[in-house]
Amino acid sequence: MIPDDEPRPKTPREDAPPSAPARRPPVPGRNTWLPLLLVVLSLLGLVLVPALLRRRSEMLRREIIDVVEPARRAEAELDEALAVEVSAGRGYIINRDRAFLERSARAAAKAELELVRLEGYARRLGPGVMERVADLRRHVRAWREPGVALTRGEVPPGRYAALVGVQQHHYEAALASAARVQAELERLAADRRERIRGYERTELASSVILTALALAAVGAVTALTMRERRLASQVAARVEKEASLRALARTLSGALSVREMVEKVAEEAVRSTRAFGAYVERAQAHEVVVVAGSGEGVPPLGTTAPYPGSLTAEIIEAREPHPLAEVAKIGESMAPYLEKSCERCTGLVVPLADDEGVLGALILLRSPGQGAFGDEEAAHARAMGDLLSVAFRRALVMEEERRARAEAETAVRTRDEMLSIVSHDLRNPLHTVGMSSSFLLDVLPAGDGGEMVRKQLAIIKRSTDSMNRMIEDLLDITRIETGRLAVDCSAVDVPGLLDEVESMMRPLAERAGLRLECRACERLPKLYADRDRLVQVFSNLVGNAIKFTPEGGAVTLSAEGMRGAVCFRVADTGAGIPAEHLPRLFDRFWQARRTDRRGLGLGLPIVKGIVEAHGGHVEVASTPGAGSTFSFTLPAPPAR
Repeated sequence: MIPDDEPRPKTPREDAPPSAPARRPPVPGRNTWLPLLLVVLSLLGLVLVPALLRRRSEMLRREIIDVVEPARRAEAELDEALAVEVSAGRGYIINRDRAFLERSARAAAKAELELVRLEGYARRLGPGVMERVADLRRHVRAWREPGVALTRGEVPPGRYAALVGVQQHHYEAALASAARVQAELERLAADRRERIRGYERTELASSVILTALALAAVGAVTALTMRERRLASQVAARVEKEASLRALARTLSGALSVREMVEKVAEEAVRSTRAFGAYVERAQAHEVVVVAGSGEGVPPLGTTAPYPGSLTAEIIEAREPHPLAEVAKIGESMAPYLEKSCERCTGLVVPLADDEGVLGALILLRSPGQGAFGDEEAAHARAMGDLLSVAFRRALVMEEERRARAEAETAVRTRDEMLSIVSHDLRNPLHTVGMSSSFLLDVLPAGDGGEMVRKQLAIIKRSTDSMNRMIEDLLDITRIETGRLAVDCSAVDVPGLLDEVESMMRPLAERAGLRLECRACERLPKLYADRDRLVQVFSNLVGNAIKFTPEGGAVTLSAEGMRGAVCFRVADTGAGIPAEHLPRLFDRFWQARRTDRRGLGLGLPIVKGIVEAHGGHVEVASTPGAGSTFSFTLPAPPAR
């Protein structure tokens, strides 16, 4: 079964349900603009084309009514006036009756009036009619000239017959010209009527075509709009699923326990895939165990089913979502319960696995009325399964790390407790041994072979002092790590402190064949610190420098003021420290060479703990082959 962690308090952001994405109304796409344009153009055409054609037809009708027909009537009146003028002129020539002459004059005036009207209409009808009317005027003028001479008596009687013949010839030419004018007018009228009928046919055909085109475009727009709405609905559903996956990913990233993760996934699976129910199985060595469920029809938590050899195992190991039409195929032990609680349900098994192995399965259930799972639901469920697989593995790793960390912390705590107890228990007998060896050295008389005994007592005394220092280091490191290191601060004169350290460490340096130099700037500020602890810091740093510097080298102790603080440095000319060792120098019990038995590896951690207890910090700089420099900075109290 899956171990539960302590419940983790949820933040308001995690408690809040994922906000649904804002849905915008679908915007017509590129494929919709063309049909919409056709609809607009068709509607404009239905309005403009018939209007233009009707306007042209009306203009032609007005031209027939206002120009052609009046021109035809004027030509007919002209023919009649010319006939009257001819008959009256001939009557006057025969009878010399002035009544005929007056009648001829009135007919000539009327003919001239109609001819002027006809010329006016001809100018509006075009050059063809104008040319024929001009030809008619020439013939009329040519016919009238002999008639004027005859009526005035200017022609001798002998020439009457010849002049009348000429006049008759011009009259017939004028009549032929008038007939041509009439024929041209009739042709124009027929042409205008035919054009009107053509416009009417064009108007009808264009209306039918544009109407059909508009209907087709409306149908296309309707179809495309429905298609885009369907696509927009699919996009909105996809966006909603993506938002669901993002919210689930945020939830899983913040979850610390496996149970919390699988419960969230089961709930989200029911909501986002419209499942009747969903549950999560965790794969173990020989079975799968139901560890979370949501919705209806799911098995109780803790229900188990055989893992190897079942259809569920085959699906999980194939690592592909698989729809099941019969829930009886999910597992031999699960099927009876599922058939009872979710009869005729369909299922979708989503494997939970990663590169490291199989983790389990996410099973979704649908009632018969909901239909089977589609490809989109399977893809969405697989994405949820992938998220859960990653989070599942992370949680398992975190649980293992927490378990290992707890075990390590327990081991360290046990070790520290043991070190503290052993250190305290060892101090008393060691103190007794040391005091006894000192007493014997004091009371042992000189001579009588006592030199060898004195030498052995001195060895015992040095060994006990060394063991006491080690025990004190163990106690100090324990105090530092538990935050119980006490510092007794007072005013400390820096030059005096350096002189004390130099005096204390010089014999050790001289025995090692090294030079110990001390350099201090003038007018250094006083420190408010624990003098004994600072001496302990210098003792560790200078002792390490002497320990790792070959004979003939030098160890330099210096101090300088800087911005309200004092910086101390201990430099040596030893072999230096490799760069990869620098980050671990201040780790307790760490030594560059495991075979080095010249200490416990606690000196530098104690130095760091004491300096930081004073509000300072420690640094180290080293170049292999050129030596190392350890420096620490302590704040100086403000000047009064």
